[in-house]
Amino acid sequence: MKIASCIFIFFFLTSCARKNETREISDADIIDGLTLEGDSIRLPSFDIEISLSDKAEKKLSNANETIIVQAYLSGTPKDSVVSNLIDEMGEVNLGSSRVELNKPGNAHFEGAKISTKAYSILKEKDFQVLINVFSGRRSSESNLIECEILQETITNIKAKKHTLKGKLIGE
Repeated sequence: MKIASCIFIFFFLTSCARKNETREISDADIIDGLTLEGDSIRLPSFDIEISLSDKAEKKLSNANETIIVQAYLSGTPKDSVVSNLIDEMGEVNLGSSRVELNKPGNAHFEGAKISTKAYSILKEKDFQVLINVFSGRRSSESNLIECEILQETITNIKAKKHTLKGKLIGE
């Protein structure tokens, strides 16, 4: 009887220590520029201009190779949150969005969404956007280009155009 009581008390106390990860989100909870749409939050548009060296541009063109501009979205969870949305690095993975270009130029990101459930467990609502650029691997199994990266908060990326420069790997 004492063991059963102790087990019950243990589970009761540990369940009370966990924060609720599925709290409802309202418009007041989201930062300016994001739009609540049911169980999703629509992100504002932004543009990434890709500029490559002449050698890189020529090589990609001759090989009919594409350029991938990938946006990874993540943030830090609130303290003590227990969730399967937290990755092995301790971050909340909010998702990603990708634009494929046939040649250097503008990658326009529009209409990307994240889950309100994931957004609700963020410590800082102004989450991180990491932009990586790589070749589309159509002509080679390996990435052919190295480009600058961009990592900023969504507030600093939204509704703006950012330029990233790149070249052939080893150039």
